[in-house]
Amino acid sequence: MSDNEQAGPRRALLAALVMTALGGALLHYRIHPLYRQGMLAPVFLPPAVAAVVDIVLVTALFWRRDTAPLGYLLNGLLAIYGAIFMLDFSLSHFPPGWTIADLAFRSLFADCAILAGDFFVGKALYDLYTGPRPLAGVRQWLQFLNPGWWLVHTIGITAIYSLGRILWR
Repeated sequence: MSDNEQAGPRRALLAALVMTALGGALLHYRIHPLYRQGMLAPVFLPPAVAAVVDIVLVTALFWRRDTAPLGYLLNGLLAIYGAIFMLDFSLSHFPPGWTIADLAFRSLFADCAILAGDFFVGKALYDLYTGPRPLAGVRQWLQFLNPGWWLVHTIGITAIYSLGRILWR
């Protein structure tokens, strides 16, 4: 596909990337405003900064073919860390005797789904720039920015975070 043929889908995906990041940021701000009773709540500052990085920097990186891999990397890492932190928060505040309905409607599962959507829009943009990549074997599947690479890093970051959470309570 030529650059002219890619322009329409690329613009639509960039708009979707901004909208998912903006929607997630606004949802987070509605639940956890940066200011409470006229004072800054520093605990909510890192997610707000991550949201601005996602909306502005990740989108800017995806705007160009040569910086798209960095945009994909940053977008994916933001999604991994955001999901880990939100799931940790949900699990630590879950009532005893929870149900599947509680998991779906009283946790941050929906917010994690927005993050996953943001990640997959970034993946579609990255794939649009790089073209199809054959994943013939495990070695290729595990290469940088391929599905196995993301899986290994999600598991690794989750394990390290969980270990830190257990050891430093």
